[in-house]
Amino acid sequence: MHNACHSKNQMAMTHQTTIYILSGLVLILIVYKTVLFFSSTSTRTFYNWVHFSDYTIYNSRNEKSKKSKQLQNKLTLTIAALILIEILVALLLRTL
Repeated sequence: MHNACHSKNQMAMTHQTTIYILSGLVLILIVYKTVLFFSSTSTRTFYNWVHFSDYTIYNSRNEKSKKSKQLQNKLTLTIAALILIEILVALLLRTL
């Protein structure tokens, strides 16, 4: 019986660690995206932080700014996917 409790606690710690790692990764990506955002645009709206439209990207000042905005759009998708994965992992772990 003691071994079953020990392995269950170990599994809970592993799942908790997974959630902490995913949360840390999401936080790092959000900070990175925010730094890119403030360095690549003068129109600082929440909408632009979340997603730059094709029109905005097309009208970028230069190629570097254009690539930065495209990267930020990809980071938004990555962050959203990681948050979804984190939620799914948390829900799955609650059922175990």
